[in-house]
Amino acid sequence: MTNNKTIIIIGALGQDGKILSKILINKGYKIFGIVIGNKKKQIKKVKYKKIELSNFQKIKKFIKKTKPSHIVHFGSKNPAFGEKDDFYKKNYISAKNIIDSIIEVNNKIIFIFPN
Repeated sequence: MTNNKTIIIIGALGQDGKILSKILINKGYKIFGIVIGNKKKQIKKVKYKKIELSNFQKIKKFIKKTKPSHIVHFGSKNPAFGEKDDFYKKNYISAKNIIDSIIEVNNKIIFIFPN
């Protein structure tokens, strides 16, 4: 990772997002979490922001404001959790909006999409 110790985790309240947040906090990183709701227990040192991933302008604005070195995207729609309508299209639009935002704001940001 670079000297910039700021990372955005999309899906920060999911299982993988929480685990990664805790690991990176212990390594001295500043974590911003993009979430779709506030229903789960939050980690104290993570700054959460509710952003709908279909909103390109809000994603771009948040990336511009936080200036991350990396963005990790765990926030996919999943038909196993009730997202049965057009989940492929929703996931495509979300990933495209994130990537397009990175290209416009700072194409040196590293995008990690482990899903």
